[in-house]
Amino acid sequence: MRKLILLFAVLILSAPWAAAAPGAPSRSASLQNLRIRGILMYDNDKSVETTGLYSYTVTAPVERRMLTAMPRVYVNGGSVVFADKLHTFSYQIDYGYVSSAKYYVYDINTGQEISSKSMGYDLATVYGHAATSSAVNPADGVVYSSGYEYNAAEKTLQPQLKIWDLDSDTKTTVGDMQASLIAMAFDKTGQLWGITASSSQTSADGGFLVRVDKSTGELTMIGDTGVRPYFDQSAVINPDSGVFYWLANTQTEDANLYTVDLATGKAELVSALPNGDEVVADKSLGVCRRGSVVGWESYPCRRACLYAKSVVRYADKGL
Repeated sequence: MRKLILLFAVLILSAPWAAAAPGAPSRSASLQNLRIRGILMYDNDKSVETTGLYSYTVTAPVERRMLTAMPRVYVNGGSVVFADKLHTFSYQIDYGYVSSAKYYVYDINTGQEISSKSMGYDLATVYGHAATSSAVNPADGVVYSSGYEYNAAEKTLQPQLKIWDLDSDTKTTVGDMQASLIAMAFDKTGQLWGITASSSQTSADGGFLVRVDKSTGELTMIGDTGVRPYFDQSAVINPDSGVFYWLANTQTEDANLYTVDLATGKAELVSALPNGDEVVADKSLGVCRRGSVVGWESYPCRRACLYAKSVVRYADKGL
């Protein structure tokens, strides 16, 4: 079985310097200078020694560069980056029994594990912490996840929108959703968008762009991307241009970068990813100022970076 990978993505926009000289000509961000940064967990080389923080270009052909080595990072149940820390939930369930379930925190600058916390072995509890994708709202710093509620009697999973408290490692339910989201991304206004997960590797119920009501979990269908996702996914919206970037992995095991039209849902191929990277790049956005990346951690947003992350773990029913 193909191993799932995870990438938290950071979109770095090359922009005018903060203090432009009076009367100086304006400088617009160039796609050639745009980067998505994320944690690569798997590619065609299948080596745990090459996983870590990478940057990806957003024009064809997509190229990548390692920034921080992070061997054997545990990230299959939802992740976000906040204040230069990677927060993840990782779990393993086999034949209805939990063998492991932990929250981890890593330093993205050194690659070192900072802490871990076990969530026990109760099946319903562990499913309650699992997520297929997560994203940080740039307007207020709140982390949202596409998660589940486990029905033990029927042995089913109900997709739910949840709020993830990074300090306490808790997820609070906002409301039921009509489908799980394989990727989530906020735009700069605080509107949450998502792409629905596929229920199987051959189903046609995933890959639809939706607008998410973050107060209820209600999904509004926008349109079919034309791409059938599977494995880990993620997305990021450029706060300057509003372009939705999707680092997708498909049912046929293709790994591609797409842009998605927020008005129609249609996905347009940019390029294949470098090495079959299961680049699930959920959302991270930022502006590069004289070579340094800064973040949204300080609210109100005086800085210019948003981090988020998405994982594909359990593809549930689509809309």
